[in-house]
Amino acid sequence: MKQKKRFSKLLNTIQKKEKQMLYTKMHKKNWIFWIGFSTFGLIGWSVIVPTMIGLTVGIWIDQKWPSPISWTLTLTMTGLILGCLSAWIWIKKERKDIEKEKNDRK
Repeated sequence: MKQKKRFSKLLNTIQKKEKQMLYTKMHKKNWIFWIGFSTFGLIGWSVIVPTMIGLTVGIWIDQKWPSPISWTLTLTMTGLILGCLSAWIWIKKERKDIEKEKNDRK
């Protein structure tokens, strides 16, 4: 009797997972679009935020303490480089995670 209950629970679990897998396959195209779109947005923000911070701080320094060096340009470029580096590291990590997940499925 207990064995029959266990088998029934296992069968229900398998059926739920199968339905979930079929649903995912049917709707995967839409998900891929939105995942790609959100990733693009995330990368954009990770680049633009440090750039804007560098720009703002650079303008503030140039207004407070004028000098022959343009801190606005220097800090804007520094922010841009840091943002691009941050995005590159994040993409590299995500790619590594995706490859690991693919290898785990095999």
